[in-house]
Amino acid sequence: MLRRIAFKHADGVCFQGFFFSSFTECGWAASYSRPSRRYFKMGVQASHTAHPTNEDGTPVAISWYRTKLEPKTFKRLHETSDLRGALQTVGWILCLFAWFALALDCHAKRLHGLTVVFVLMYGMQANFAINGMHELGHGFVFKTPALNAIFMRILSFLGWLHPDMFFSSHLRHHRFTQNAPHDQENPMPMILTRQHFLDFGFINFKGAKETLQQTLKAAFAIYPTGHLGWLAGWEKVCTELDFEISCLC
Repeated sequence: MLRRIAFKHADGVCFQGFFFSSFTECGWAASYSRPSRRYFKMGVQASHTAHPTNEDGTPVAISWYRTKLEPKTFKRLHETSDLRGALQTVGWILCLFAWFALALDCHAKRLHGLTVVFVLMYGMQANFAINGMHELGHGFVFKTPALNAIFMRILSFLGWLHPDMFFSSHLRHHRFTQNAPHDQENPMPMILTRQHFLDFGFINFKGAKETLQQTLKAAFAIYPTGHLGWLAGWEKVCTELDFEISCLC
């Protein structure tokens, strides 16, 4: 069941398709799906995330410290706008395509130095597509949920990202932040080395190779894919278990 390209979700059928874009992007895998009306309303498919339980069968609960915040202030901080969302999101996309067009134009005019500059500019901006996908997936960009869902898919495509796999982990991350083993999205301590900076900070050849491998594995439902550097055990919890639950709905 898990090796089918189409997974049946409770809110419709999500077709996992993967497409290739510029190798200069420092991103991951892109996915295309047909969200249903219920998907637009929710923004992300939170209902499909399995909740872990203790040995006695009771749900895992974390005793959180909650910062005191006035309800009015909380509401104001979470206000969204279709106009501001469009200015930021569409502006980001247009800027990305401007680097793309300038690179092609300079290449056609044999201005090789400028071509390299604009290719690098495109790659550096495309690397931050994951930030846009993150905010859009949480539904905190546009006021209209459908616009969040649509542009989340567009930015995921441009950034080689798989939003369904990402949020399968990320929703757990928000429920159990830094409480292992229920959150393994950002294992601590995170140590940045000089080699990491050299690999990721300029032209990420290793990342490009890994992206192609992960994209092909995910397209053919070969698990684990190594998506976003996840360990095999965490990917199994986040993807296969959620897909199994979705297929039973």
